Amino acid sequence: MTVFFDCFLQVFPQFFIVAVVLIYIALQRRSREPLTAMGLLFIAFCFDALVLHLPSIVWFSGSHWNWQGKILEFSWPLALVYLLKWLSPQKVGFVHFKRSAMFYTGLAGLLFIMLANLIPEDTPSPSMLTTQSILFQFLMPGLGEEFVFRGVFLAILNQHLGKQWSLFNIKFGWGAIIVTYLFTIVHVITCDSHQSVAFLQIFMPLLAGLILVVIREKTGSLWPCVLFHSLIDGGYFLSFKFFN
Repeated sequence: MTVFFDCFLQVFPQFFIVAVVLIYIALQRRSREPLTAMGLLFIAFCFDALVLHLPSIVWFSGSHWNWQGKILEFSWPLALVYLLKWLSPQKVGFVHFKRSAMFYTGLAGLLFIMLANLIPEDTPSPSMLTTQSILFQFLMPGLGEEFVFRGVFLAILNQHLGKQWSLFNIKFGWGAIIVTYLFTIVHVITCDSHQSVAFLQIFMPLLAGLILVVIREKTGSLWPCVLFHSLIDGGYFLSFKFFN
């Protein structure tokens, strides 16, 4: 219960700026749609935090990594789309994509790994560079976080706020900005983190979030996002195991 309480204490400050922005948009547009988006997004945000911090069942209790939480994280968006049919696969991004998108996404992922290795951040300890760790990093964060952030969260926001801007033929709106902010802040401030936040701790998640939302809005599909996310997480661990 303490973990849940601490986690939700973290959720409210993280969401506060989002709430202020959406209330401002609602007042500016004289519309309730931004407030609807705020309510739905807050429920989804809290639910995602909850499933990530449920007590582990016996199968997962001995692992260093949160396999249970990540499996639940990519499962609930699937249930929302295919069982409850609350959002369509097209809106969430469960659609086909051009093969060229995967090539350029893979190339971007490799360049990101090279940049990440040049920046002095917290590096994984040798004891963490196990086969299980690398497998987890290649599979779980990419599926879980993309289905939630660039999937459900972005679909909710785009549905209620629209896409009013265009840059390099990529249409986007407030949803892209808000999702990138949330993605960055949850990677900087976690439920068990009481450390000070440095610029470099913010820079890499922010850069990753910007690249991912561009990929999502450009291709319309989540799968290139999953590829990029899996590459930068798994590839980062793999590079430290063999090249550092």
